[in-house]
Amino acid sequence: MKNFTLNDESLLTMMTALPIGVLLVDLTGEIVFANKKFQQLLGYTFDELATLSVNDLVPARLRLAHSKSMQHFMDVPTARPMNAGRLLPAIKKNGDELHLQIGLTPVAVQQNEYILVSAIEAQNQVLKVTSPNDALTGLPGRGLFNEVSENLRRLALRNNACFGMMFIDLDKFKQVNDDLGHHVGDVLLCQVAEVLTRNLRKNDIVGRVGGDEFVVSLYGIESQQALVALGNKLIGEISSIDEVEGNTVDIGASIGAVFVAPPLSHTLDELTEKADALMYEAKRASKGTLRVETI
Repeated sequence: MKNFTLNDESLLTMMTALPIGVLLVDLTGEIVFANKKFQQLLGYTFDELATLSVNDLVPARLRLAHSKSMQHFMDVPTARPMNAGRLLPAIKKNGDELHLQIGLTPVAVQQNEYILVSAIEAQNQVLKVTSPNDALTGLPGRGLFNEVSENLRRLALRNNACFGMMFIDLDKFKQVNDDLGHHVGDVLLCQVAEVLTRNLRKNDIVGRVGGDEFVVSLYGIESQQALVALGNKLIGEISSIDEVEGNTVDIGASIGAVFVAPPLSHTLDELTEKADALMYEAKRASKGTLRVETI
């Protein structure tokens, strides 16, 4: 699929001049187009990028997990807005590491399917990277998640908006690790991260804060009912994961969530601790369930 050309000169000129990085990759992950901004971000020429796949641009420690996550995405490509909280470490040509905020858009060009990758360096006020991402899933780790969530909480306070917090713990994950090995467990965690990212709205952010624990902050969630609907959808999609690399798995999720209507008077720590406590209530009562409270 490397024999790609853009015949529309105006489209090519527009993509080349965009102030954000743009990549076009085929469904195997090979790079077929990169605009000037993307070349500048990573320090490569287009001719150099054309010999690489997107997985080559990820730090070596993340390549296995990223490859699995990428294949899962390519099987069912779904648009991911750039502001959905997806941050990915990347390696520049000189070996330096930077974090990119990325968006993914499936497109059809000349009767072939591609993925349009948009990218900016994550240095703006809301998504300023001061803490590392989780090395396995690429999701924000605890430090970065807390930093971004606190920005969103303050934004909700300033705009008199609603706010939600979810704490998610996987059910029977230890059994997967014990029976099938940590490699299968790692791939499963990447699949769960993909489920969570896929279901984010543009104002949400998800992070991995423990072995099989994830958290989600939701700025401007409309109501407790909307929070319940999202939580149940996540439980259903996570529970539907029944195969990992040819191995049958039985997995689920217990979720605790809090909904806060204006005025927002709780700290981020208080919201997280309450969602965590509700998650443990759900797990003790009946695994694979959701507990939600308005506070």
